[in-house]
Amino acid sequence: MMTPLCLSASGGGVSPEAPRHPGVASGNTAQGGLAAGAADRRQGSQREPGAPIQVPRSPTAFPRYLVPLPSEAPAAVTHGPAERLVLLTFDDGPDLQGTPLIMDELDRRKLKAVFFVMGQHIVRNRPEDLARRDLLRKLALHGHHVGNHTMNHKDLCRNPGALAEEVDHAAELITYATGVRPRLFRSPYGARCRSLDRALAERDLTQVGWNADPREWRGNSEKAIFTYVTNLLAHASAPVILLLHDKNMAAVQALPRILDWIEQEQSRVAREGGVPIRIVDYSVLLPERAAHPLVESVTP
Repeated sequence: MMTPLCLSASGGGVSPEAPRHPGVASGNTAQGGLAAGAADRRQGSQREPGAPIQVPRSPTAFPRYLVPLPSEAPAAVTHGPAERLVLLTFDDGPDLQGTPLIMDELDRRKLKAVFFVMGQHIVRNRPEDLARRDLLRKLALHGHHVGNHTMNHKDLCRNPGALAEEVDHAAELITYATGVRPRLFRSPYGARCRSLDRALAERDLTQVGWNADPREWRGNSEKAIFTYVTNLLAHASAPVILLLHDKNMAAVQALPRILDWIEQEQSRVAREGGVPIRIVDYSVLLPERAAHPLVESVTP
């Protein structure tokens, strides 16, 4: 077995080290924020099943849809949006089959997304790991944000002792591969607790949840994914963060149909009136600051 790499974000150096220890939401309606399904994927959530996803406290801020802490009450939802805004996010990659297909589709339409990746896929020196690191570099070069999804997909509220290893090591690997330090973080299973909030704030990481999850990881078909997402977007009354998985081929195949539907909806609204729909990029989650790449972004 190849030994894992210790990747230095500051100097870009690579040195072998001893092996390390091994290691949300869906809803039926988009009205008033979506009911959460993150508990279906968690191995013991701190949120009761069916509890609502948190909505933004400021009507001007793009919501992050985080699980509320026990002392927090969900804010009131502002209805009647001027636009239906959609942020595309992809979890658990990079995947050598699905991720390039998604990137090509987004590039063709000049769209940007957030890819929340796991460090375990890029830590070794196997050919597939090297290829995945190169894939992350291409994602960053093409203007997508490569976010931190930990090393091994651990629930960091149930495993607080693993937090530094899971978050910091993944950040070093992503930075080494892309030249861009990740500014966005997605907690596995949507876990949230005060200790994790503090640790992310210390690292200047913005945690991002979701409020649209077709749960394709449960075996849903391409058609089921397309139907779920388009029905949700058709009735959205709040900004949408869509969660898909780039290692799931049904989701990868559904994506072009979803994007075609959005374009058709844009054309329909232009002709007939209604609430416009627009895909936004990750800058909505980083107000007044952007990720500062160490490499020059390219437009394909």
